[in-house]
Amino acid sequence: MTNNEMSMLITRGLNKLSRVCQKAINQRKAYDYPHVAYGVEAYPLPVLGSDSTGSMFDPYVMLTDKGQLAMYVSCRNDGSIERWDSIDGLTWTKIGVSLAGKSDVSSWDSTVNRACVIQEGSRWLMWFTGQCNGTSAIGFAASDDGISFERQSDAPVLLPTLAHEGTSLMNPWVSKTNDGRYRMWYAAGEDYEPDVICHAMSPDGIHWEKAHDYVLSKGNEPCDSYKVGGCSVINLGCDNLAMFYIGYQNLDVARICMAFSDDDGQTWQRSKANPLVGPERDAWDAHAVYKPSALLLADGSVRLWYNARRNNHEYIGTALIRNIGDLLV
Repeated sequence: MTNNEMSMLITRGLNKLSRVCQKAINQRKAYDYPHVAYGVEAYPLPVLGSDSTGSMFDPYVMLTDKGQLAMYVSCRNDGSIERWDSIDGLTWTKIGVSLAGKSDVSSWDSTVNRACVIQEGSRWLMWFTGQCNGTSAIGFAASDDGISFERQSDAPVLLPTLAHEGTSLMNPWVSKTNDGRYRMWYAAGEDYEPDVICHAMSPDGIHWEKAHDYVLSKGNEPCDSYKVGGCSVINLGCDNLAMFYIGYQNLDVARICMAFSDDDGQTWQRSKANPLVGPERDAWDAHAVYKPSALLLADGSVRLWYNARRNNHEYIGTALIRNIGDLLV
C-alpha cells in the first residue's frame, strides 16, 4: 500500500468515526418534544416492515376506485418500489414490485424510491425518485393495472436546475387541479436529506414549469430549524390546503410537522401544534420519524402513514388526526 493510499484510508476512517460521534450527539435531541401532539393518535406498532422485509420507507397511500387502500413503498434491500394493499390501513398484503431500478448501475435511476401515484380511469400514473452516485431526479411511469409500471421516458421529467435545488430532487407529491393540470410539490437540496420544499405545474405530467423559489424552508422552531423534506398535501376545500412534511431538528432527528395555506398554496403558515409525531423512547420509532403520506377520510379525519427509524431499521407506522381543524392554528 502506498503512502497516499494509506492516507486516504486513514482519512475515511476518521470521517466515519466523526460521523458516528456526531450522530450520537444529534440523537440526544430525539426526545425534546412529546411523541405526539394533542389530537394525534399514533398506532403503537409498525403496520408494515420487519426483519424479513428489511427497511421500508417513504410510503405513498391512496384510495383506489375499488375502495381499498394501496401503498407504494420504497424497499431499501433492492432499491425498488413495491405495492401493498389494505382494507383497514393497519394490515397490509404485498401485491408485487411496481418499479425496479435499472440494471445499469450508472443510470440515473439505478435505484428507485419515493413515489406517488394517481389513478385516472384505467390508467395509473407514477412519479418516482431515481438515484445514482449521490444525485436524485424525478421520473415518470405508467400502468394499466396499478401494479406493474413502465417508464415513459429514459430521462427524468424533472432535474435540479435552480440554485436552491442543490444536486437532488425527490419525494414528488402530485395532484390534479380543477382545470386538469398537474401540480407537484417536491423536496430538493442535498441527496442524503433534502433542504427545501418546492412547487411545479404541468399540463401533461411530463413537462413541468417550476416556481422560481421554494415554498417552504427551515423554520424558527427547533423541530424544523435544520431543514425540511418530503411532504404530502391534502385539499380541505375553498383554497385551503394542509401540508404534512418532514421537519429536521438536525441531520439525524426528524419529526412530522404541518403547515397550512388559505390561498391555494401561495403562502404557508406553520401549525402551532408542531411537531405532530416524533420519536418515542425505547419504541420501534425511537430515533426519527420521516415522510408522511396523508389521506383525508370520508368522516373528515386524516390518516397519516410514515416511516420511522430505530438505529438502522425503518418501518411504516400510522397515526390518526380526528379533527384537523384543531391543528389549523
